[in-house]
Amino acid sequence: MLAALPLTAFSEATATAEPTPGGGAVAAAVGALGSAVGAMAARYAEGRDSAAGQEAELSREIAALDELRRRLLGLIEDDAEAYGAVNVAYAMPKSDAEEKAARRQAIQDALAGAAEPPLRICRACLEALRLLDGHLPRANPQLLSDVGVAAYTLAAAQRSAWLNVLVNLKSLKRAELVSALSDEGRELLQAGAQLERSLSRFVLSSLGA
Repeated sequence: MLAALPLTAFSEATATAEPTPGGGAVAAAVGALGSAVGAMAARYAEGRDSAAGQEAELSREIAALDELRRRLLGLIEDDAEAYGAVNVAYAMPKSDAEEKAARRQAIQDALAGAAEPPLRICRACLEALRLLDGHLPRANPQLLSDVGVAAYTLAAAQRSAWLNVLVNLKSLKRAELVSALSDEGRELLQAGAQLERSLSRFVLSSLGA
């Protein structure tokens, strides 16, 4: 399982001339790390005066970021499997009209399936960014740089995952599905970018930048 590999082994596997793990898996891994550092920063707020009376909210934030980290780690494997299905479809025989039709159908099905994991990465990263934004009033001032790292990392993971949606949509001939996924993706990225800017302004201002 890719997510269980040590970081060195994962990076080495990514660097090979094999199609997986590729960009989508990397985006999921980066998003998982962003959620992880966000959860770490939130844990350092426990017991501080800034979190007094908000312990329940803080516990929910931490639990939600931990769950998103696990979800994103699972998407490393999901993305690799979905991309593998695309490769299998393109490798199908095409010696006659029947085989060509079956291959075309399989390719379209695989492309639609391959667009889903990176879109789920985009959704998960936005959820994590929203949690970070809600955490700011409770944040430990000494951990604000980590909150910033989490925000930048999650936003980068989201943008990276979106590229992997687009590359599948480019060859997908199901206009209604392409339109729906494109619309959702643009909304996700716009919301993510707004949160990244807001979080960045707060963190940089707090750090005197």
